[in-house]
Amino acid sequence: MRNNHGRSRVVAATMIVPLLAFHAYAAQPSDATPLQDGIAVQDVVPANGAGYPMPSSFIYKVTDPGVMELTMQLTPTARQVYPRFAVQIMHGRELLFDYVLDTDLGSYLFFPVLERGNYQVFVRGSVAKSPFTLQLRRLKVEVTEQDKTAVLAAIEKGTANLLSTTPSKTNDPLAFAPAIESLVMAALDSDRSGAHQEVIEKEYLPWLKNQFHEVPTVQWNGQTVSGLTRAGSPMYCNAIATLALAEMAPRSPAAKALAEQGANFILAAQLTDRRPVAWRAILKTNPSFGGWRYTANAADADLSVSGWCVIALNACAAADIQPDGMRESLQDAVGFVKKTRTKEGFAYYAGGGGGAATIRDAIGALVFQLYGEHSREWDAAVGSLDHHLFAGTQADDIEDFPLYYAYYATRLHYLRGSDAWEAWRMSAMRQLVKLQRPDGSWGTYHKEVDAGTQRYPTALAILILRMCLNDEPTYMTQEVRGF
Repeated sequence: MRNNHGRSRVVAATMIVPLLAFHAYAAQPSDATPLQDGIAVQDVVPANGAGYPMPSSFIYKVTDPGVMELTMQLTPTARQVYPRFAVQIMHGRELLFDYVLDTDLGSYLFFPVLERGNYQVFVRGSVAKSPFTLQLRRLKVEVTEQDKTAVLAAIEKGTANLLSTTPSKTNDPLAFAPAIESLVMAALDSDRSGAHQEVIEKEYLPWLKNQFHEVPTVQWNGQTVSGLTRAGSPMYCNAIATLALAEMAPRSPAAKALAEQGANFILAAQLTDRRPVAWRAILKTNPSFGGWRYTANAADADLSVSGWCVIALNACAAADIQPDGMRESLQDAVGFVKKTRTKEGFAYYAGGGGGAATIRDAIGALVFQLYGEHSREWDAAVGSLDHHLFAGTQADDIEDFPLYYAYYATRLHYLRGSDAWEAWRMSAMRQLVKLQRPDGSWGTYHKEVDAGTQRYPTALAILILRMCLNDEPTYMTQEVRGF
């Protein structure tokens, strides 16, 4: 099946299990129930002759295209657990949206973007006779004062949750602790009042400094390189930590000193012909030239790690941290991102390997936006992103890292501005406010559960919400291409 931008689609693993797997287009429109705009439909999952669940089919007519609001309310089973559901929206034989409702939530909120025409909506539950309430309606794109008030309250509660412990006392998975606590530090620092400066200087910066270790065999610009070498996926950790530190650098000499170490580590690890001997230089003809991978001595590169490294160096440049080689490094990095382009957007590897998807599109398009690049592939990427607003529990083309997607997409749409930004920030605000837990934290979904701590999603949610209030980080507002 293919989506509305011609991109190949793969049904998520959660959809392949027997009770949820189905071809939505098998049902005929004549079997469908009309779904009127703004009118909620209460129904139950039907059963076939053998008692197994069957899809419910609805027809929804769009005369006024734009952003829709799809709400789904579930009823728990006798065991007081919510059955798994799937909601699909199709146009003809094209699968446009595939929402997998397999968390412990009782209600869901989605924002599909639909053009004029007739759409089939299919609902399937894992248990026959499970009650549900479905509503689909055209939505006015606007961020209201009520939205803003709710977001500020959510940020306050989330911040209080993060402040309830310190890096040295958390239960972060050891391998990812530097990245997680750096995101927490960035979330606390995003309060421009400076209210959390003391706790950052006292608890976070000393803790993070202790995570940096020298690499005796590696030098960059004649100096020994130090980095987060004992972390899992150390290039992710170095890039995220450096980004957070660079944001604080103008207000903290200690943060600036660590950011300089992080920048040198990132520059040395880049796959170029300037790479230190111990990490093996590569030729300019190598497809991975200019990128980064999980480890500093890797022999190949991917768009995901490279995206973090680019915006970390970008933040350093904005903070006047510009080691020798920075300009050339960023030029080579943008060159690597260009090599990941496909006719459908941006892929994971150079040459199109790994395929295009919303996360890759958001990363590649953000790098292009930051450095004034433009191409048909950029158009394809943002065209797809404009139809995939924040779904909260997933990226709705079956990506497994919804908050990771939202982090990049928020920054991209902010720079784009106009209607794209207003639609995105409205959906992100409402989703995150809805998904916040009573204790102020946010949860993880799908593969982001592997982070193993609620500090990761809570920090990302606060950073996303800050930008949705148009409170942008410094590196998003300063021109760095001419440094």
